[in-house]
Amino acid sequence: MKKSLLTFVVIIVLISIPSLLISQDETESPDPSENAASMEEDSLNQEISEGVSSDNTDDIDSEIFEEETEELSSINKSYQDLPWGTAREDFKQFIEINDSSSDMSNDEISVIGPLGEDTVKFVYAFSDSGFWKVMTDFSLSGSTIDDHINEFQRIEQILTKKYGNPLRTTRNDLGTSREYLSSPFPRLFRGYYRSSWKIDNVNIELLLEVKMQDSEYDSPVFSDNIPTMRLYYYNSEFYGFAEPEPIEIPEDELLEQF
Repeated sequence: MKKSLLTFVVIIVLISIPSLLISQDETESPDPSENAASMEEDSLNQEISEGVSSDNTDDIDSEIFEEETEELSSINKSYQDLPWGTAREDFKQFIEINDSSSDMSNDEISVIGPLGEDTVKFVYAFSDSGFWKVMTDFSLSGSTIDDHINEFQRIEQILTKKYGNPLRTTRNDLGTSREYLSSPFPRLFRGYYRSSWKIDNVNIELLLEVKMQDSEYDSPVFSDNIPTMRLYYYNSEFYGFAEPEPIEIPEDELLEQF
């Protein structure tokens, strides 16, 4: 009896094993059509995501381009909120100045003020057509040629970031003439650096002129040669002076004068 019962249990177990295997295969083997549908849905989601990301990038690029275009177009209208062509007598309506640090001549107004990290002298020039040029004079604190060249390159990099690469540029390190290298006279170094940009009707020029004596070998005879670095913004459309009307003198008065 026990043997029969054991035999019966073994048979039942053997019969159940294939069923379990078949059930496991059905569970582990997904429907191919379902896989294809799932892959297609994932691909579609990825395309939508990439499309949204691309749209966002395009929007950002467009905003940056519009900001840069607006900034560049503003220099074509004015310099630091002073419109090109402004009459000299209207200058104070646009630029706040301290009368104690300003110099107002006939055709120019000089103002001391900040420009970025520097304290500079602004010289605004006027013609009969109004404001047409501003010259910025930098104070160079370095004592060597390399110091002044580094200052030039620092300002040049700022202008390049804002206005792009210069349209023209030159680097002239003239050094000391050979005739003076072995002479009893002091050696004088000469350098000329210039970079130029053009934004529509406005030209921008950065200029460094250096004449320095090499005091390492000679007495400081030419110590009064101060290097200059200047930045110019100018709009030549507003440069012009009215020609004075000719004075007609009656002939009899003209003869009397002679």
